[in-house]
Amino acid sequence: MLTYSFYFSFQMSTDSDTERERRTKRRSDPAGPSNRRIPRVPRDDERPPWPHVDKTPIAYREGRDFSDPRAVVSSRECTDRALTEQWDDFDSLHYNAWIDVDIEPTRFIDPEVTHKMRIQDDLYAMIAQLGLGTMATHAYDLHVPLVRQFMASVRLTYRPDGPKVAGDGVLSFFARGKRYSITIPQLCSIYGFEEDSSSCRFSPLPGVNDFWKIIGTGSWSGSATQSDVRHPTLRYFLRAIANTLLCKMEPNKVRLHDLSLLFPAVNGLVDLSHLDTAGLVVPNLGALFAEHLISLKKKPFTGSGRKKESVGSLLTPIFELCGVRLDRSTADRRHLFMDEQHLTHCVWLNESLLWFFRIDRRFRMFQLPHASLTDFDHQVDRIRFRPDDEFLLELTTESRQEPMERGVGGSQAAPAAPLPDFPDIPDVPMPEADFQRTVMSALRAIWARVTRPPCANRRSVRASDPGPSHQYQQEEDEEAAD
Repeated sequence: MLTYSFYFSFQMSTDSDTERERRTKRRSDPAGPSNRRIPRVPRDDERPPWPHVDKTPIAYREGRDFSDPRAVVSSRECTDRALTEQWDDFDSLHYNAWIDVDIEPTRFIDPEVTHKMRIQDDLYAMIAQLGLGTMATHAYDLHVPLVRQFMASVRLTYRPDGPKVAGDGVLSFFARGKRYSITIPQLCSIYGFEEDSSSCRFSPLPGVNDFWKIIGTGSWSGSATQSDVRHPTLRYFLRAIANTLLCKMEPNKVRLHDLSLLFPAVNGLVDLSHLDTAGLVVPNLGALFAEHLISLKKKPFTGSGRKKESVGSLLTPIFELCGVRLDRSTADRRHLFMDEQHLTHCVWLNESLLWFFRIDRRFRMFQLPHASLTDFDHQVDRIRFRPDDEFLLELTTESRQEPMERGVGGSQAAPAAPLPDFPDIPDVPMPEADFQRTVMSALRAIWARVTRPPCANRRSVRASDPGPSHQYQQEEDEEAAD
């Protein structure tokens, strides 16, 4: 009996020691079960290749030849392939290209600065007349991973057995590997667009040259910059639709379709019935937005250098309507606006609300607000925006410094930094890149004198003729390079 008790006690002690060793080894073993990375089980709204770490390339699985990506994304095999519920290698090709695109929040209309400039009444009248709804005024959070998936996979389809009609259009996309769809009428409902038009694309404005003679500087040659538009309300409106409806990576450029949308927005607020508008049709804005999203999808494969995209915030209400799960913890909650700081950075405005523009070959400044000259008031001459000289400020080209004030003990204040010189602009044709650099140098010289403290430069001298320019705005580096 004693022997059995001793054996039983010894066995229990041995079992306890073995279990302790097992627990100790499990805690210290780096490859043990508690330290292994257990793959996350996909949720109900996820399909392969998700779950996937954002901004990491997706491997191709179908053995296709993608040695020339630009040719592949434009091929019929890619653009006309059948819609399926499975993410394929073409989607992965676009996704991997969009990894290198900087996705930033959309910039919306700022009610504060438009009120300070006293342009809000005509601006919102133009928005209402075009039927733009709340697209340019209602800010949303940005969900970068979902935007990248959307842009990589977005498709636009219409009924195959008839002409393209806006009401038949369907926009589809993948989010976390699951396909979602939204109709063009639903898209119009999201942003408050007018649904009267059934046209899917805009028709060019026939009288574009005559329209440009009214609102712009220089002759129309197929493209210009927004800074060539003199009137603050028209220029601000063009930037608003470039940031939103037209999905522009280079919002400063003005093309034919910009003016074809600007014209119906302003016609009626002023009488432009004398211009040729034969055949001009305002498209369904939902269909137009969808078409521009499809065009934007291929942008990473065009040009060179790193791309930037800022239309992604506008996709958030699409995700919400389709029931896509939004991760609030990773959302970019910044709401950006075309505010005073932004307009100053664009060299449209300075801190004193001086509006910067050009009349013919002369750079001028106009003090805002001045509603009696900027309000449309149903007058074509108002949108020409050529105020009398008494309302304009000349730009200085040379500095006349006053004697420095002496401090205590006769010490002299530090001299002001030298102003940049104006470049020599020959009156002969030059390569576009040289022309842009020359004009940008002239702009910097002008801006340095405009923003110089009054005590440093009291005499205003008329600016020398810098020559015509279609690219004189200080924009982001990639826009100047293009």
